[in-house]
This record gives sequence, C-alpha cells and structure tokens, in this order.
Amino acid sequence: MGDMMYMHRFARQWPGMRTVGCIISERYDSYNHTFRSEYKYFISSLPNNAEMLLKTAREHRNVENNLHWHLDVTFGEDDDRKKNNAAQNFAIIEKMALAVLKINELNKPINRKRFRASIDRKYLWQLLNQFL
Repeated sequence: MGDMMYMHRFARQWPGMRTVGCIISERYDSYNHTFRSEYKYFISSLPNNAEMLLKTAREHRNVENNLHWHLDVTFGEDDDRKKNNAAQNFAIIEKMALAVLKINELNKPINRKRFRASIDRKYLWQLLNQFL
C-alpha cells in the first residue's frame, strides 16, 4: 500500500485518490503441491489503512459475487450463447431486471418474483412502477 506522496503523477487522472494498494492472495494447490499467488491492485479514496482497505476490498468482492450468482442462477447468464452485441445488450437488460426485482418489498426469492412477473401482468406493472 502506498501513500499519495509517492503517487503524485497519477493524482491528476484520479481526483480524490489517496492510496494505491495491492492485495496478494496465496493458495496452495494440494494436487500439484504448489503455491499460486494472485495480485489484485486497487486505487482508493480511503485513508492509508491496510485493515480498512482489505475489509472494503472483501466487501466489494462479496457484492460482485452476489451479483454474478444472481445473474447466473436466476437468469442463466453462463448458459447464454449470444452473438455480436446481443450478449452485452442482454447483460444490461438482465442487470436492470435484477435491480427491479431487488427493490420490491415482497420478501420472496428473486426467482419467484421473476416467475410471478412472467404470469401476473398486474404484478409486473407494480414492479416497473416501483423502479420508475
């Protein structure tokens, strides 16, 4: 982790940047009996505090994992075989649909909300009106 004092040449590109860091994850592969290192670099507006930056990086990873899990399980994103711009267009639409389903107050699993919206037009309009 480094202070902005050493990163002054990057400061113009990222206003508010206070720290630059690297998280090194090491894993042992018991099958090959080897260690594998993975380096993750980041730029942050947070103060130079390793513990806080590590906690923030983990929280970000959990949010990303949760999003990708929902997109894969609820929308079958990994099974999609789309060509050209279709994959990117559908990814945007699926993320919007997921956001609509998440803001609904009903305490039901997202896949149930999605199914109900597919068969109940009134519920679908209720979801869309909450989003707009």
